[in-house]
Amino acid sequence: SKHRRAIKEHREAVRLDTKNAVHRFNLADTLCLKGRLDEAISEYRRGLAIDPTFGPAHTALGEALHSQGKLDAAVTEFQEALRIDATDAIARRNLGNTLFWQDKIDQAIHEFREAIRSDPIFAFAYTSLAAALLHQGEARDAAEIARKAIELEPNERAYHATLGDALSKLGKKKEARHEYKIADPFKMRRRLAFALVTTLLYVITAVVVIAAFVFLFSSSFQEALSRLLEH
Repeated sequence: SKHRRAIKEHREAVRLDTKNAVHRFNLADTLCLKGRLDEAISEYRRGLAIDPTFGPAHTALGEALHSQGKLDAAVTEFQEALRIDATDAIARRNLGNTLFWQDKIDQAIHEFREAIRSDPIFAFAYTSLAAALLHQGEARDAAEIARKAIELEPNERAYHATLGDALSKLGKKKEARHEYKIADPFKMRRRLAFALVTTLLYVITAVVVIAAFVFLFSSSFQEALSRLLEH
């Protein structure tokens, strides 16, 4: 596959120049894409041992650690990335996300807001903030922030789902359904198809029952039943 070939090429690059941190980071990124997180984490760490000042590698390592459920270690890497570059919105958003998973919601909200301050057009940070606010019961603010994310990336379905959740909490069911429909149009079609099939089955059942009653109480049936009883 494409990724297998890329891994092989990156490994060869590392073999030819073992002191090149970028080669190791490239290898680690490709290993992550293949879901080989243990190997990726090892390569990120080897690369950072060569060049510990490369912030994006700390962020990528943090993401891999988060995926393995090693949240404290992930926080450490995101914080190191931010020590190198305090304006790194991706590292800031990922730190907020990991704090959210640690149930440190207030801290997470702070980091999401800081990520937006660093990058005002970072839609993912807006929807992350909206989800955290919704978790805190602040549905009105969550809806406003979710709309901002949609303004930035209107085709991102997950953002519509977040807005739908906020609107639902506000009791705006019709608007929420509209957002859910955008978020998962196929789900709405499946629901409609299920409703149509269910209705059709009810109709068929009703017709069969009515036909049975008609037959049971018809004159020909009554006559046949009388003759059978006489014998």
